[in-house]
Amino acid sequence: MYLGDFYAPFNTVIPGQFYNLGYTCYFNSIGGTFYVAFAEVENTSGYCNTDNIGPSSNVFIVNTGLQEGVTVYTSQFNQWAQSTVSGSPFFWEYEACQENLPGQHVNYVCVYANLGPLE
Repeated sequence: MYLGDFYAPFNTVIPGQFYNLGYTCYFNSIGGTFYVAFAEVENTSGYCNTDNIGPSSNVFIVNTGLQEGVTVYTSQFNQWAQSTVSGSPFFWEYEACQENLPGQHVNYVCVYANLGPLE
């Protein structure tokens, strides 16, 4: 499910969560520059999918030349996954996923959004 485009300053951790059928996935995301353009995501708690079966939380960065970094995935809690690309950052996209309902491996629900400093 696409959540939209959101204002998010670079180099600032943005906390996120999504709620589905009584279950919440909590995560953080950040995009910015540190020698290269980067974006990161981490699952922090709740019912995010972390078992390497089905979709898991992921992120990629896009630079001002509209080149995309590789999409990277996180399959653990409290472990950042980082996408990088040369140049200056333009925006990043994260996706957070959970089993729909937790405990089964057939149905999943995911949310994604684009974040960046432009309004």
